[in-house]
Amino acid sequence: MNLKSTGLALAVAGAMGVNCCPSFGASVKLAWDPNPNPGARYHIWLGTATGVYRSKLDAGTNSAILVGSLAPGLTYYFNATTYAAQKPDTAYAGEISWAVPMPPTIVALLGAPVVTGSNGLTATLGGSMTVAPGANVSMTAKVGGTFPIALQWQQNGATIAGATNVVLSLTNVTAAKSGSYTLVASNSTASVTSAPIALTVMPLMTGTFTGLFYQTNRAATLAMSVPSSGMLANWTVSSGGAYSGKVCLGGNSYPAVGVFDVYGNSQATVSRASNSLTSLALFLHLTSSTNVGQLSGTVSNMAYVGAFSSAVLADSAGPGSLIGVVLAQLQPSTNLFGPGQLSAVSLLGQTTIAGTLPDGALFTETTPLSVDYDLPVYASLYGGAGVIEGWLNLSNGIPSGSLAWIQLAGVTNSVYPQGFTNILTAAPVLP
Repeated sequence: MNLKSTGLALAVAGAMGVNCCPSFGASVKLAWDPNPNPGARYHIWLGTATGVYRSKLDAGTNSAILVGSLAPGLTYYFNATTYAAQKPDTAYAGEISWAVPMPPTIVALLGAPVVTGSNGLTATLGGSMTVAPGANVSMTAKVGGTFPIALQWQQNGATIAGATNVVLSLTNVTAAKSGSYTLVASNSTASVTSAPIALTVMPLMTGTFTGLFYQTNRAATLAMSVPSSGMLANWTVSSGGAYSGKVCLGGNSYPAVGVFDVYGNSQATVSRASNSLTSLALFLHLTSSTNVGQLSGTVSNMAYVGAFSSAVLADSAGPGSLIGVVLAQLQPSTNLFGPGQLSAVSLLGQTTIAGTLPDGALFTETTPLSVDYDLPVYASLYGGAGVIEGWLNLSNGIPSGSLAWIQLAGVTNSVYPQGFTNILTAAPVLP
């Protein structure tokens, strides 16, 4: 068959003529020519190396499919086959690829005019941005009025040499570039100064970060499962953006290292070869201010079976600790069990919790508190056949929050061998 292409579409030769029309971000729409054979169904294969397809999607009898959870910066390779009941897949139609775009660089976009001179001369600017050292920053102004108009950028009221265009480009910024930027626009009869834009050049947040990852459903509520939920444990970030820590998942922990760029973004691969499992792909963003920081992003795999992409949330450790011992009752959301118990105590910045679940299962964990006294709880249960996970808040020694408690089917010596999912709500133990 002939290669076909329309517009920005990618195309392949083969029985199905697959083509894809990418949308910015992390999804792509694939479409193909229907097979004339009645009852034909379609499989879409994908992976991150040519000819190596880690995932298979069933499109049924449709001739198009939307593929999501694609990571920025990676190139994905797609192929397609047809199949029918009681028959194997046909040969591959032919491979296509798509490099997922990275997010755009920082640009200050400007709104409506904010200053008007007596002759109608206008200059537009305003807003703020915070970047890390080494970033490239662009500020753009919109100027109107009677031409010719002379332009001059200023930093903190001082003239910037050579900055006489509507665009001001700053490369590899340092702390010395922090300040208030304005644009002076002048013609033969008047001069106006724009509203300022505040630029803050701040190093990436350093310290220790600990948090959780788990899947959500379309309503952004928890859709937690044992294989796709875990913890980023004790991630240490240096002033240069380098980090190291552990990813805890399924009762095992795996070392992770990487570096955040000047925009606070990082991509890293975590090997699980020691347990004969596929590697994990980490896509992280570090936000920071003067005294707090947070990690967000995704943890995903590319397994043949059980592929997942889970959202990450990790907080920076706070300087404080608990006063005394905090005791909590873990009340199940159903009446199948009685309450469980939990205790928490801090020492040298680390908080150790020990708990007994309503079915008698024990768990323990040591992790730092965040600046808001949030504590990420994650423990693998029943030899990897269960999990307890969620955020507790221990402000003022009063526990609050909810934990997801899951036991898979088949656990021996269980009151509920068919498995269960429950929610445990933390509440203070009354005297």
